[in-house]
Amino acid sequence: MANGCYVIPGGWQLIGFQSSQSPACPSDFTQTDVVESPNVPASACACECSLSQAPTCPSGPIDAFYDQDNSKSCGTTGTPSSWAYSTSCDTNNNDMYHPCGLGCPTYQQLDLKFVPPAATGGSCQKNAVQQPQNVTSTPELACAPNTSPCPNPNQCTPGFPSPLQVCIFQSGNHACPATTFTQAHDVGTSVTYGCDSGPCGCTTTAQCSGLIKLFANNMCNGTELDIPADGACHPTGAKQNDYSSYLYAANVPANAACTNSGTPNVQNVGLANEETICCAP
Repeated sequence: MANGCYVIPGGWQLIGFQSSQSPACPSDFTQTDVVESPNVPASACACECSLSQAPTCPSGPIDAFYDQDNSKSCGTTGTPSSWAYSTSCDTNNNDMYHPCGLGCPTYQQLDLKFVPPAATGGSCQKNAVQQPQNVTSTPELACAPNTSPCPNPNQCTPGFPSPLQVCIFQSGNHACPATTFTQAHDVGTSVTYGCDSGPCGCTTTAQCSGLIKLFANNMCNGTELDIPADGACHPTGAKQNDYSSYLYAANVPANAACTNSGTPNVQNVGLANEETICCAP
């Protein structure tokens, strides 16, 4: 038990302090859980992005690829290599249906891949959010003595059972008095901090796709063959050798979202209800 006579400097009050939260304060003391030495790493903040405007799918061109051995690789660039985005009937100069000229394999022998352009535009709302589970600090106890044994605390020091140290405290951050109470602890009831969203980056993403509709005549009617324009290689399943016109039917952009990048800056690290506790060694 710490006993003795201590002179409490003006502006300070008597307090018991221990550098852990176990055991609890004695029953005749008022207990306050406090923390010291806040550690707020970069991971205490994270970027969060939300979609405010969906991106759009450009009007073209649509890249074309094929294979003629039913390998489903579609590793050969089409001729022409790209097709115009066309919501009206188009023949594309009538040469895209013959990848290598006369004598080439027919549509019945081809696999086709059409790749629409990537989504563009759109916007995201960026925000920085706290990740308090990544914040650490040292848990400690402040134990305020019951003043009934000491009607005038400036003239009487109650008994402080072990492991309590005899200390003084004052709200805010202060230098300890030059003598006696020289062991400083900057404490608070919790760690406080902010997150600056400035370094956060948000990028819109979406999947563009559609349908190439092939027609046997050059007026986009009659017998029709549909090939998805989704970046995958598809067997045509064609029932005839040639097609002479096409339409492109675009889908609404799918899976529109925002992707996160960057790490927010941690700022304004501090302690809630900050106090300076100065203990007698």
